[in-house]
Amino acid sequence: MTMEYSMKHKLGVAVMLCALLATPALGAVRFISDTFSGDEPVLGPNPASCSDVPKPYVEVGTFQVSLNEEYLVADGGNNAFTITDAPVADVVILLYDGAFDSGNPELNRIAVIDELAGVNLETGKSYVLVVQYWCDREEYGQAPFAIVIDGEGLVSGLGFDAPSYAIGEFDGNSPTAFFTELGGDHAYFASAPINVPRTGNYFFADVVGQLGSEVQLWVYEDSFNPDFTSVNFVGRAVFAQSIFLEAGKTYVFVAIDQFDFLDFWRFVLFPPADPVFNPGYNGAWVIDGIGGQGILAEILPNNGIMFFAWFTYIDSPPVVASVRSQVQAQDAGGGTQPETHLGSTDQRWLTGFGFLPASGNTMNINFENSTGGSFDSTVFNPTTDSDYGIGTVQLLDCNSLNLSYNLPGGLADTVLFERILPDGASRCYDLTPNAPLQPAIQ
Repeated sequence: MTMEYSMKHKLGVAVMLCALLATPALGAVRFISDTFSGDEPVLGPNPASCSDVPKPYVEVGTFQVSLNEEYLVADGGNNAFTITDAPVADVVILLYDGAFDSGNPELNRIAVIDELAGVNLETGKSYVLVVQYWCDREEYGQAPFAIVIDGEGLVSGLGFDAPSYAIGEFDGNSPTAFFTELGGDHAYFASAPINVPRTGNYFFADVVGQLGSEVQLWVYEDSFNPDFTSVNFVGRAVFAQSIFLEAGKTYVFVAIDQFDFLDFWRFVLFPPADPVFNPGYNGAWVIDGIGGQGILAEILPNNGIMFFAWFTYIDSPPVVASVRSQVQAQDAGGGTQPETHLGSTDQRWLTGFGFLPASGNTMNINFENSTGGSFDSTVFNPTTDSDYGIGTVQLLDCNSLNLSYNLPGGLADTVLFERILPDGASRCYDLTPNAPLQPAIQ
């Protein structure tokens, strides 16, 4: 099945549903979010799968509802299917009445939902929510997903109530403002000030654009003035797209009715996950306030290792009178001793390496120490002690990391290294995965 056919098929389903489903009331919209770890079991294809290949699934858990009615159930990351390397999972939602049996996945199944559909649910029952990848990926891996359940009744047992900045309804009483890039006046909703938990790319996904108002998310720093919509503007996200936000700053989220549908709207915003080892950490790092030394790091995902060289000095200043050049120390024959012209006897360099962890932001490392060599010469062959010490590398964010060491002579500490060129962090943030939705980011 080609992507073009898949897209046309999905949009066709959305148009059909638009004619069948009534607009949900703006009530307690529920967000349910989790993640594929990359180690999930597979389940045979479901009726909405894009192919007949078994795909990974997650049994998310059970939930209940407070009213007998039709609920709109939607895949919050569905629109990501249009992006080849989207950081979120496009899933099929499988609902079960009472129990789920992976050996017989059709038993008790009451709904198979590709992107969104209305489902009649009843009080007094426990429904099992299962999600499965919609289509094949070159390599299944870690990816978050989000399910939206919308109705007049309350949903309990899973997830959390949608935050106020992510849901709403445009009508004739909604405020409007002139947005230059959209070429006219549009209805909008401006959130209260929001602080995000960490720096990175937040993935925006319009949940029900084909059924309700298709929204854009415009972000402003500190405040939004509807009379001057270009002031404090940070950036925008459309359809399914990332937007870069920084922890420690205050933002106002503005949802804009892009095509003036004057209808309900929902979006989800996947935050960046914890830092992971990726090639965006390659480069030079220094300790703040300590000049003339630092590390050069190289992360090689295909080889599963991290390697770095720490260019530094001996642990205490040498006594000038007793200092001999490296060449002098290596010349056992006596005679006239040459002077050192390159480098200094107090200069040292250590190397470190470790195997990249399957997950997490901390890695164990081994230190190596090479001695006995001479600049650009094979006369003196250096020897390497590959068990010189141990330590850890802990990623804090794309601009900082902690390096812990335990070396001979009682040298042990944890020091903070910072990237020399902060602009180099952009690749690191691009390679950082997204996380499941959080209950609140304000």
